Amino acid sequence: MIGQYSQNYDIKICIKYIIIFVLSICIVFLVSCKSNSSGKNNYTIIDKEEDLKNIINDDSVIIIDVREKEEYEKGHIKNAIHIEVIAKDFNKNISELDKNKKYLLYCRSGRLSSIASEIMHKSGFKDVNNSLFGYEEIIDIIEE
Repeated sequence: MIGQYSQNYDIKICIKYIIIFVLSICIVFLVSCKSNSSGKNNYTIIDKEEDLKNIINDDSVIIIDVREKEEYEKGHIKNAIHIEVIAKDFNKNISELDKNKKYLLYCRSGRLSSIASEIMHKSGFKDVNNSLFGYEEIIDIIEE
């Protein structure tokens, strides 16, 4: 009788661990489904010079420089506003913007503007455009 009790107890423990394992796998799967599993960005990437010129010349577009303050003060695209992505108040600053307007974000290399574009998209902004051209490249392109 004791041996049978021990076997039942072992089976119950095994079943318990199997259930925990299956539930863990389900949770991991569900969490991964929430992320952008397609590998695509949820904002428009500007990687062609012609597209960049068109969007910069569009008066309805709000241009945002997401670089550090010192970089912005050394030079920026005409009419660009400065919202530093690495600043602790970035989310607060973008929350004051109209989510239905069209935005172009740029930085020095495209890395920070990609981060800012993703944050803005996840915050509900409808039309976010990220320039893969850095500030220096943009200046060369728009001065052509």
